[in-house]
Amino acid sequence: MEKVIIESKEISIEHLKHTFAKKYPNSTILSILLSLPDEISGEELVGATAVLLDLLDRERNNNIGGEI
Repeated sequence: MEKVIIESKEISIEHLKHTFAKKYPNSTILSILLSLPDEISGEELVGATAVLLDLLDRERNNNIGGEI
């Protein structure tokens, strides 16, 4: 059986972090987003996105923290 090796390319989220911080400075998830490295793998990005979207949904539905 042949092994398939997939190269993991790092994705920069520095612009996302900066833009989110400017637009939503009071968001409860800002500190979580800013704690992520500036470059992450695609797998890490998918996982982080799922968690952040869940937290954003909770923030919005409970009217806590930011202005989202």
